[in-house]
Amino acid sequence: MSKNPEYLSPFQRGQVDFLKREVNRWIDESLKRDADSDAAQRLFHARRELKRYVEELRSIGKLI
Repeated sequence: MSKNPEYLSPFQRGQVDFLKREVNRWIDESLKRDADSDAAQRLFHARRELKRYVEELRSIGKLI
């Protein structure tokens, strides 16, 4: 792995991947016919958290 500070660390990459999986999970759940009543709200929060984390990484110069 490159030591270039512009690239994500393994931890940061793992966090981004986890947050993306959460968004995908809640998209799938919200589209089900018998979806949880709060699936749409959880999807909103998952998307917001992913966006916030990516913006934070970009603000410190990470390439994502």
